[in-house]
Amino acid sequence: MNDNYQLNSDQIDRLFLVCKEKNVPYIDVQYELVDHLASSIEDAICNNTKLTFEAALTIELNKYPITGFYKFIEEKEKGLSKYWRLKIWNLLVCYFKFPKILLTIACALLYFMLVNLFGAVALYVIVAGMLILTFLSRFSLNALVKDFLIESQVPFYEKLIESEGPKFKYLFVQTFNSIFTFIGFPPVIVIWLLDVSNYSLSSAMIASVVVILSLFTVWIHASFTYLPNMLIKEINNKYNHFNMQIAN
Repeated sequence: MNDNYQLNSDQIDRLFLVCKEKNVPYIDVQYELVDHLASSIEDAICNNTKLTFEAALTIELNKYPITGFYKFIEEKEKGLSKYWRLKIWNLLVCYFKFPKILLTIACALLYFMLVNLFGAVALYVIVAGMLILTFLSRFSLNALVKDFLIESQVPFYEKLIESEGPKFKYLFVQTFNSIFTFIGFPPVIVIWLLDVSNYSLSSAMIASVVVILSLFTVWIHASFTYLPNMLIKEINNKYNHFNMQIAN
């Protein structure tokens, strides 16, 4: 028995290539799989010194179904989506607690005053400004993801980026990024309400629109101030043992 057996760099690279051949597109998932496979192979060889690396690898791969790592990826996607929804929800709830609730109330009062003074015109201006800020927040997050790709300090990342380009993605980042999929939905609701009402705004209509815009303002504020930093912190916490780092 060899209690000190460890895979060398070529064998680790071989495991990454296996993940790539098995159509694992996410780099962070590749690292998790490689970490798991490497640990299992090392344990197997420690227990049976006659076992070769390739033989141990075959044994480990045979433990997975014929679909390969698809089920593993699917479960990771579901788990991370749920994880991020909970994190984002807890963050947004803070805007309805002191002292952040003061910002939420201030936005609602401001929008209510502007709509009463200028009517539908004010709403269109507000919505236009929000859509611009939405684009900027999305651009900011994309820049953060780009930093994550470029500034990674793991050599194998650099090989992947140089050889494969941006098609290699990070599931942890992508599931986070998916929260922006319907980011323009609230302003669209406001525009639809205006079209339906033919610009005649009742008190109930104004109240509904003000609530929607206030909630969306909270989201925009969080997307600029808290969400990027939360993404950096979560990545470093989750993948620190893989030496995955993201630029500040």
